[in-house]
Amino acid sequence: MTFLKVDSGSDPVKVNCLCTHLTSFGGDFFVAPNPIDFDKVWAEFGRLGETGNYVVLATVCSMLGLYVVGLVFARRADKKDLSKVNKVLIRL
Repeated sequence: MTFLKVDSGSDPVKVNCLCTHLTSFGGDFFVAPNPIDFDKVWAEFGRLGETGNYVVLATVCSMLGLYVVGLVFARRADKKDLSKVNKVLIRL
């Protein structure tokens, strides 16, 4: 059951609403992330053969690998651009 009432401190410019629905959402914009239980994570890695989650592990590792490869190409492109800028500045 929700409770909705206008606070007595309200005026025509500002309305203070007293309500119980969505109070955790409206009260703060920072939502704490779910904690990670690393003991459980390492235990599940030990049971990888039983659970058969090789596809999940392979997908995560592949995505991480693609990210690293992308970083290498981006860094090389940045160095190439920087060398072009330096050549133009030397000519000036």
